[in-house]
Amino acid sequence: MIFLHLLLYVIQDQQTIPTKPAEEYDLKIQYEFRQRPAPSVNQVQVDESRLEREKRLDGSPLPYLILNLHVIKLGPQEMRMKAVRGTRESFINRKVKEGDIVKMEIGFVDDLKDRTIDFEYEVVFLNDKKGPQSRIHVFVEEDGTFKINGEVRGKF
Repeated sequence: MIFLHLLLYVIQDQQTIPTKPAEEYDLKIQYEFRQRPAPSVNQVQVDESRLEREKRLDGSPLPYLILNLHVIKLGPQEMRMKAVRGTRESFINRKVKEGDIVKMEIGFVDDLKDRTIDFEYEVVFLNDKKGPQSRIHVFVEEDGTFKINGEVRGKF
């Protein structure tokens, strides 16, 4: 029951915060090829298939997603920004000014598609009292479609 109330609160909260106009920011995708960290020898994944295990242990570099948010224009009340993962965990919380570029490391593209990491992000611009003023919603679908504020911007 508590989860239902929390879910309704989150949905209502998202609907009341207006989206930031596209001309006030520029969100660019940056790929880097990285190797996955070595798995722990003390950890066993009992629910993965043989193919999943081979993929996880493969040492070849994989595409790693980084989002670069260029803040072009701030609203009159916008002074801070907070980036939140789908689980409502804040991973960036800082003051911003026009012209700032904020780097957000998301993770491996395969993990986004497989849903093993968060696939939904929200950047919320706040006033000096930390009240939400506008937001940018980023979503990656299971097929790799990349959306910003509901608009398709590409596919991984």
